[in-house]
Amino acid sequence: MLGAMSSSLLCNVVTSTSSSDSIACRLDRRVVVVTRSLLRAISHELRKGRVGIPEVSGRPLKVARWTAMFRMRSSEMEFLAEQELVSVMPFFELKENGGLLHGISGDFGPFHPSMATHVPLWLAIKLKQLNKCRILQPSWFTVEHLMERLEGENTSEAFESLPFHYLEIATLLLKNAPDDMEQAEKMRLILEDIQHTRQEKIRNGLCVLAKDVQTGGSAHAVQLNNVAAMEINSVRQFMTKSLKKFYELNVMGGAEVISQSQSQSQASSMDATPSSVSRLRRHR
Repeated sequence: MLGAMSSSLLCNVVTSTSSSDSIACRLDRRVVVVTRSLLRAISHELRKGRVGIPEVSGRPLKVARWTAMFRMRSSEMEFLAEQELVSVMPFFELKENGGLLHGISGDFGPFHPSMATHVPLWLAIKLKQLNKCRILQPSWFTVEHLMERLEGENTSEAFESLPFHYLEIATLLLKNAPDDMEQAEKMRLILEDIQHTRQEKIRNGLCVLAKDVQTGGSAHAVQLNNVAAMEINSVRQFMTKSLKKFYELNVMGGAEVISQSQSQSQASSMDATPSSVSRLRRHR
């Protein structure tokens, strides 16, 4: 079915002009934009809570199996991050349709030389590989900004605010457009320090949760503000299993307390019964 749709879909990805024809013939593999759009829609629905747990043979999957299904490789995380918009400076001009490229996920452009425009990261990388544009450095992806974030990570227990796919976007930009990024190698080192610092915070948070459970606390859920997609993906399976174990320990501890209190109440009631009877007999 996808094969039958590919020709018509490709016609919608890029406008047929003299400049875009050469782009279109090299973008034939980007028909997977259908899959990208579907994944983006599913991700949006999941965040909004509109997609429920799937069912197999009429029975819902267990939450642990459901979360394990969504563990992704780093390449798959980069695939999702390529939907994020970046700015490019085109080296070509499209004259038809107002200079716009019509895609399934939207219209991009206009494309005029020396006029910056926003496009998805995957399209920016493809145009860069064809020497059709220069990728503009994102405002958050500078040495000064990253140094501020690193300092904040080191001085605060909270996570600094960064783009949700900052690791994937940085990796793709440094890999495909290092000549467009100022001080690329220095930023690579700073990003590694930020990543290690944030991973250490996540590990410390898990240790704190474990200690709380050991001392009788509860840990049914964990709030992780400003944690990025790659960081969530790296601890998702371990985190869900840990929370499940913490919940089981908490429930078992509560059951033991209830059973102990019930046994104590039964013992006290048995001890109190003869004395109450004797008192009633004395008052007869």
